[in-house]
Amino acid sequence: MSALMRRPLPRTDVRHRPVGAGYPVWVFFAQLSFVRFMFIDFGTVHGLNPQPQFLLSLVIGLPMVVLAPRGTFARTRVSLTVVLFFTWWTLSYVWSTLRVTWVSESMTVFASIMALTMIASALPMEHLRSVWLNTLYAMVAYTFLFTAAKPSSTVLANDTTGGIANVGWHGPFNHKNNLASFMIVGMVVVLSLERVTWRRRTAVGLMFLLVLLTRSGTGGGAMFATLAVYVIAGRYAKQSTRRGGAMLAMSVLLSIVAISAASLIVPSILQLYGKDPTLTGRTKIWSSVLTAIRAKPLTGYGFGGVWVDPSKEPTRSILHRIGFVVFHSHNGALELMIELGIIGLVLYFGVFIAVLDGGCRILRANPAIGRLVLAYCMFVFISSFTEVLTLGPWLSLLVFLRVLSLRLLSEDPSG
Repeated sequence: MSALMRRPLPRTDVRHRPVGAGYPVWVFFAQLSFVRFMFIDFGTVHGLNPQPQFLLSLVIGLPMVVLAPRGTFARTRVSLTVVLFFTWWTLSYVWSTLRVTWVSESMTVFASIMALTMIASALPMEHLRSVWLNTLYAMVAYTFLFTAAKPSSTVLANDTTGGIANVGWHGPFNHKNNLASFMIVGMVVVLSLERVTWRRRTAVGLMFLLVLLTRSGTGGGAMFATLAVYVIAGRYAKQSTRRGGAMLAMSVLLSIVAISAASLIVPSILQLYGKDPTLTGRTKIWSSVLTAIRAKPLTGYGFGGVWVDPSKEPTRSILHRIGFVVFHSHNGALELMIELGIIGLVLYFGVFIAVLDGGCRILRANPAIGRLVLAYCMFVFISSFTEVLTLGPWLSLLVFLRVLSLRLLSEDPSG
């Protein structure tokens, strides 16, 4: 871990443009919108339904639009793959089995996507770096304070997937895996953007501790894989083009070998940790969800058309086959297919590849952001085998990184 934090990171500033008198106010609302996204979309503020969330997004977002500096919308980066994916998402309203849910949840996601697109396109990098880091530090402190005020959050998570109690810290998050996932991404952000050594070491150490305290096998595996990619990407950025290509090819080969080996030893590891080979009932969930997907393989059941109402199909049949209550597929690809079909999965894959490509292209020109993008892609890829990180705030963050990469590439074409 100390090797990751040995020296301060380079600055990630880009050139500033002329601004008007209302610019400081716009910056304030842009930063406030980012804070709202981090605290509310990731579920640390409880009791807010989609409608109040959307209203809050609107209250903060409208001043961003009205006070936006001249030329902001012209500079806003639009990714074709993102447009295609959300066009298909919008069309799914036509066949969604629960249109009310589609509206309430989609408008919240769309509001976050639009705000993050503006922020990634126009907010100066120094402001973005500052608000991102300070929000993360506040959320780490909030997690410890919440846990101190509610000790029960250190013992039992809020659900019982597969009818098996999940022991481990979850803090203000609704599940220990959500806490672990958030802190893993937070570690990469701090490693990439924080220049002050003691802050970087302290924050990463506390986040690392929180991941361990969740006792999440999913989180632990994702953390080490994500940090490994972060380190490899850093070394790759320092190599010559020829040596860098060879190193990248070797890294891919080693990853394939590691995944193959893991498939052979995972059952033994699960038994050592007291886990069952069905991954806490997930194999039952996957089998039942696949059965439902076969009925509508191309289009799925529309966004929001599953899980909300257990009395309606296909949720009723899925839960009947499983034998216990779940709230999602526990697999990113399956969740995309059951809601948006194979077409939705292919379009999402296009977004993912575009983000990955942007990270690779920007890695040499801006190593801090390049490593962050690549590590995040690995995190989503690994975690989505057992959790749903292809939708919700994780999708919003993926789009945010895509737009940010496009912006930085346009400002420094050498990337």
